[in-house]
Amino acid sequence: MPSIAVTTAERPPAPTTALIDRVSVAVLVDGAPAAPVVRELPDGVKALDVSAPEGAAVEIRLATPLQDAVGYWYPDAGWQRSLPPDWAGRMNAGLVHGCAIGCLYETSGQTLLTFAAEDATVDTHLVFGVSEQRKLFTVHVELTAGREPFTVLFAGRSPSPAAALRPLRRRLVGAAKLPPLALPEVGRTPAYSTWYAFGQEVTADGVALEAGRAAALGCGLLILDDGWQRGGRERGYAWAGDWQVDTGKFPDLAGHVRDVQGLGMAYMAWIAPLLLGPDSPE
Repeated sequence: MPSIAVTTAERPPAPTTALIDRVSVAVLVDGAPAAPVVRELPDGVKALDVSAPEGAAVEIRLATPLQDAVGYWYPDAGWQRSLPPDWAGRMNAGLVHGCAIGCLYETSGQTLLTFAAEDATVDTHLVFGVSEQRKLFTVHVELTAGREPFTVLFAGRSPSPAAALRPLRRRLVGAAKLPPLALPEVGRTPAYSTWYAFGQEVTADGVALEAGRAAALGCGLLILDDGWQRGGRERGYAWAGDWQVDTGKFPDLAGHVRDVQGLGMAYMAWIAPLLLGPDSPE
């Protein structure tokens, strides 16, 4: 079996190019150095375009001196804001997991590296963290080349991560060619979610009883959370993917919804269409 690099320092060297601020970039296609195309965009944003034959292994390496770095934000960071070592920082990105985005910042909040993949649906694997041997913060973006070039957007130094990410967000929305979703009026009203009272043990009668109480308290929306679907008594979601009504809990779901709506409440049901488990018969 081929050896797997534990740290970014163990990867074969590749020629680097200055990209933005003190950030350098190296691009490899099937292990060989490749020349990316860098474009200047409005708002101080730069675009890095990587073209490769479809199916080729692409690796984009980013690096910047540690300087006064204290934190690194990325979509899966949760409450973790410290600097991981490069043998620990890992993230999968794509349609299910979220976009390949990252922001390194220093004590004052000033950013040192801010990037975002323009196409949020491409499956990518990110390896990132502090290279103790090289005294750098590194990010390696790995993917399989598709038919179109893969583009990564970069923002220059900004006073805060929010300020740096703002122009990238505008670019991502524009690239998706989707207008922002309008907020329905019911989205501004108090809501009742069944999860906090029932967990997965929801039933039509139990939800209807709670809906009456919630409506009397001024709630305008009922959210039927996890558990309404067949298989919805099992955590782990190995069964997920069919999204058929559990008729033992909801013998007449449509009728139940009409009854709740008759109380003056809007009705919303939780569903995770991209969640597909290995035990799904479909």
